[in-house]
Amino acid sequence: MPDVKYAKTLSKNIHKHFSMPNVPEIHQLQAQIASCKQNKQEALGFFNRLVRICNELGNYVKIPKCKCGPASKLATFMEDDEARQFPMGLDDDSSSTI
Repeated sequence: MPDVKYAKTLSKNIHKHFSMPNVPEIHQLQAQIASCKQNKQEALGFFNRLVRICNELGNYVKIPKCKCGPASKLATFMEDDEARQFPMGLDDDSSSTI
């Protein structure tokens, strides 16, 4: 039985180590999203860059899959927040044409 106990302990330690969120990476991605600007890039290119960063952040920050009220509201808030980032990052002169 010592092997089973060792295997369980090892499994718990591996899960604990690899399931920890990468806080510095999450912070860096959130900072990139907040400071993401069009900078004379075509709007579609800017949009694709912003979506790529948001998707990468989604690899680290998981929204609960349940459909209960709080989880649903959290998911909607996060999606709306991402959508608000796009017009905020557009160049002033190009946003009037979109």
